[in-house]
Amino acid sequence: QVLHPVMMLAMLVLISVTFSLFGFIIGIWAGSFEQLNFIPMLIVTPLTFLGGSFYSIDMLPEGWRTVALFNPVVYLISGFRWTFY
Repeated sequence: QVLHPVMMLAMLVLISVTFSLFGFIIGIWAGSFEQLNFIPMLIVTPLTFLGGSFYSIDMLPEGWRTVALFNPVVYLISGFRWTFY
């Protein structure tokens, strides 16, 4: 059961638009296909994996939890996870 279905749809749209616009900006900036793949490969993918998509950041030690809170993807994932629970 989804506890907050309206907020779930809002977060889903917010996250989708955010990553779509980020990809659009990268597409405008990139001069070649190699540059197009550079930002997602070296920045977006690690931020997503380290953002708590496969684990809760509450499981991390205090120091790493503080470091993880500087990751903007943490807030996207935590907000979307909150809509379900």
